[in-house]
Amino acid sequence: MHKIIKTPKKILYVVLPFLILSILPWITYYNTLNNEFVFDDLILIQDNKTTLSPKNINDITSIITEEEGYRPIRALSYAIDYHFSGLNPFSYHISNIVYHIINCFMVYLITLLLLSNRATAFFTAILFAVHPIHTDSVTYIAGRRDILFTLFYLIGLYTFIKYRKTQRHYFLFFSMAAYLLSIGSKEMGVTLPAIFLIYDLINNLPHETKKLRSQDVTKALKKIWVQSKYFYSIFFMGALAFIYYKVFINSPSQQKEYYGDSVLVTLLTVGKIIVHYIKLLLFPVNLIADYSYDAFPLSSSFFEWSTLFSFILLFLILLIILKIFSKNRWIAFGGIWFFITLLPVCHIIPHHELLAEHYLYLPSYGFCLIAALLFTSSLENNRHSALIYFSLFCIIVLFSLRIIDRNRDWKDGMTLWSKTVKSVPRCARAQNNLGAEYIKYGHEHHKEAMPHLKAALQIKPEYAEAYNNLGLVYKGQGSYDQATKLFAKAIKSKKRYFEAINNIATMYERKGDYDTAIKIFENVLKRKPDYAEAHSNLGIVYQKKGQLEQAKEHFRKALQIEPHHVEAHNNLGVWYKNKGLYDEAIEEFKQVLILKPDFAEVHCNLGAVYNNKGWYDRAIDELKEALRLKPHTAEAMNNMGNAYKGKGWYDKAIEAYKEALDINPHMAIPHLNLAFTYLYQKKDNKKALYHFERALEINPHFPQANSIIKEIEKLKREEPEL
Repeated sequence: MHKIIKTPKKILYVVLPFLILSILPWITYYNTLNNEFVFDDLILIQDNKTTLSPKNINDITSIITEEEGYRPIRALSYAIDYHFSGLNPFSYHISNIVYHIINCFMVYLITLLLLSNRATAFFTAILFAVHPIHTDSVTYIAGRRDILFTLFYLIGLYTFIKYRKTQRHYFLFFSMAAYLLSIGSKEMGVTLPAIFLIYDLINNLPHETKKLRSQDVTKALKKIWVQSKYFYSIFFMGALAFIYYKVFINSPSQQKEYYGDSVLVTLLTVGKIIVHYIKLLLFPVNLIADYSYDAFPLSSSFFEWSTLFSFILLFLILLIILKIFSKNRWIAFGGIWFFITLLPVCHIIPHHELLAEHYLYLPSYGFCLIAALLFTSSLENNRHSALIYFSLFCIIVLFSLRIIDRNRDWKDGMTLWSKTVKSVPRCARAQNNLGAEYIKYGHEHHKEAMPHLKAALQIKPEYAEAYNNLGLVYKGQGSYDQATKLFAKAIKSKKRYFEAINNIATMYERKGDYDTAIKIFENVLKRKPDYAEAHSNLGIVYQKKGQLEQAKEHFRKALQIEPHHVEAHNNLGVWYKNKGLYDEAIEEFKQVLILKPDFAEVHCNLGAVYNNKGWYDRAIDELKEALRLKPHTAEAMNNMGNAYKGKGWYDKAIEAYKEALDINPHMAIPHLNLAFTYLYQKKDNKKALYHFERALEINPHFPQANSIIKEIEKLKREEPEL
């Protein structure tokens, strides 16, 4: 037997599709690499302790978990990224692109296996690679759930087809393993056995018939059952068991009721949703990150024009699929693929996301297959081949440009939610999230947050998160009573809303009612012992009460639960600072700055410690950085005054203390610092007395109150005219 030697030309012919499918996604998604964590990325990665290290393998893979949505494969993939780059989003974006490229390879290989036509396989894979609908999965790190489950889904299908073609049982083993990995990445993978059945059905129907008859389908199904009853029994029983687990034991959905409190309303709305998905596949222009309340209106009646039109169109599409089955079964296969793979998110069981573009990642393969088959069939007419190739080239270029442009919308939370609010002003969650982004930017942006949070509550009056965020705005403004009322409304709207309960406790702490704050925090921790934020805040209360050991214990508990909890590290640093353990304090503050270099408060605290150590130049550098990050910070200006005073620059110190008071006139400590500077350095007793009295007037319970009173009495004895 002679060996077939492949010429370089033949090798290039085989390799070139994979080369193009590798390069094109890098070009289109390259500008995502500097994007930040956004939306669910923060919950799933940045704030999720189980993703921080592969050492937590038991937490990640445990099937008994309190987390909603058991997706251990996705969690493991995040753990791998964390191992190499920590909390730098760069490597997570690279991983998403790589997984997407592998999916493009699988699309090519499966289509080639189905049709034995390289052109159709390549066109299908290229369209899949550059379809803008996939930005919601590839650009968005949390969208990896869709990329991963699709990867294993496609591997499962590929190995199943190989098993059918070769009868080698190890392919069947790989197919089963891939199925488990697919549903372990996301629940939508559950439909794979149905795709196996459709593939078998197509291959067992008579190919020579011009018209598909019901008896042909029945005969083919009987043949499949006789040949593969054990195979399908295992797969479908496994699928049913998984569905039972996801519906009744560990549901990924927070939606318990049908939309509009009606099965009919939900069903009618699903018809509109599917047509919207088809429109997005055909014209992926207006892409939206969030379709939650009220961005996509529910159907009010079957005879509502949009609903009626949707069902007429869907009926016609299904009719075309049935009609075309006998003429071109793979076009029909593409249509059936689209509908079957969408089934898990069609609200047969209610889901908290009414619709989402990332749901189309796997179903889009059916669309791309149909489009590629239409392209290649059109090429049979040589007269129009140049026009068809040019049209395909234009589509690829336009799709690629749309992806590059869309990637910019996902740059950070502010950009994403600003764009979403602009596209769908009636989206309550987008309005709330944009308000939350303004809150993150500091007190000076709270005014900008308020109209968005109020808009969210106008759209959705019982929106707990919006009440909570609005409460944070009033808290930042010092309106503690109003903030407390809003936090209470949030808890009323959403039971066990621990974040809002935590915020109410902080209100009592701000008002000086430490005992009430402690009771609330302890009650929260009884119900949620692993709530790091509550431990950290409880530590602050104990520290203010002077119960320093209890404070330290809770700071450490917070860090045991969440080793990268920046607030807890900062609070522990303040604890060490107050105890005079400056080296330990510096270590904690530096740890925070590794995790969050732009944390202005920590730069301020580090400057204060350097002042206490007598390292005034270092203190000035840190305080300048704090003021660069947050220009109008009274505490940083006060600490800057201390640094200047330590260096003997008394006039600059006085200027800094006064600037601190310009920023916050109700702050007592700069008055005290001014008083001592005037008294001992400038020998101006009159001004010293004025600032001593102002400090005591602002805060009669000032920790240094007794020493202030003594200084005032001493000055008045020495100079009665004052």
